[in-house]
Amino acid sequence: MKFLIDFLEAKDVTKSEIFSHLKCHEDEAKILQIFCRKYINGREDFIVIDVLQELYGDKEYRYVQKLSHIKILLELGWISQHTFTPLKVSDVTHLELLNSTVALTPSFLRLLEEGSMEMQLPEIKPYADHLEYLQDQFFRIDLYQKMSTIRQNIHEHSLGINRIRHKLELLEKRIEERIAQTRKDIVLDKFFKQKKLDSKEQIIFIALLKEEDSAGDTNIREMNTLIELISFDEYDRIKNRSLLEDGAKLIADEVIDYEEMLNPFGGITRAFYIVDDVLQSIIHPQKKKKVTKLKLDMLVKEQDIFELVEPTTSLDDVVLNPKTQKVLHNLMRQVDKDVAQKLKAWGIKEKKAVLMHALFFTVLPEPAKP
Repeated sequence: MKFLIDFLEAKDVTKSEIFSHLKCHEDEAKILQIFCRKYINGREDFIVIDVLQELYGDKEYRYVQKLSHIKILLELGWISQHTFTPLKVSDVTHLELLNSTVALTPSFLRLLEEGSMEMQLPEIKPYADHLEYLQDQFFRIDLYQKMSTIRQNIHEHSLGINRIRHKLELLEKRIEERIAQTRKDIVLDKFFKQKKLDSKEQIIFIALLKEEDSAGDTNIREMNTLIELISFDEYDRIKNRSLLEDGAKLIADEVIDYEEMLNPFGGITRAFYIVDDVLQSIIHPQKKKKVTKLKLDMLVKEQDIFELVEPTTSLDDVVLNPKTQKVLHNLMRQVDKDVAQKLKAWGIKEKKAVLMHALFFTVLPEPAKP
């Protein structure tokens, strides 16, 4: 804890060992120093006005003029704001911060403990197997997710993003160098080259693969979340939507697919997943036997508001009006996999359209007779 003690006891905060890593002004470092002293004494969060008055006094409301330092510390990611109505830091006015509560972030506490934010990477050496390669790629996705979180909570030009972007550049360069030294084929890298996937398509694929591997309960499968992961500003978000729309390379080449589900607000959400055959070939490259998974089952289990009920009867057991029964049988033929593929190949209907139309008409009540 020498870096922590050094920072706490420094009379000139600019001479402390971690100051160069803070990338901030002396006044902002002094504010962090007060936060640290309170944290060490058992306080986890602090009211901004109390700290500014302690440091600058309340004469002529001088402390009010220092609110910009708090906003910069938020943008740097050294402190976080506690509020019931979270807003982007860029949207928060200085006066809104005056009576707000803030706390030190895990990133700053880690800096105090380790003395540096630089990423320590092991020496460059060939990949022993595809699992080592996946480990690096999953870490890459973690960094993209951190950048996405900062962009959403602060803004796309946040100073805190620069640190993560630097780590990401080091990691991506390291992956390239390790691949160059690896003599045997790495399954996922070979797959990317065969499919000619660009960087953003690779990130989408790896993010979905990481979700499959961890069986997490996150919303990373959702279309907007994936787009946010690979976008740096609003223009990027608009442009990158084409990567996940019907006809996009990943979908057209049957690398990934999606299910359309009702969200809690009544809209339709697309949840993406890796096609079974592709997933099997990446995760278990040595196994030849194909494993078929019911993706809808998996997606429903991730939702708290739905329950998947296995049917115990068929349509033949249901008593229906003959006309209604005929319509249902026709609809069931449309959602049959072989029939749906033929309809799509002939250009009559899109695969997803067939499914959604079928679901819609099966719940549409028959008009009452006059």
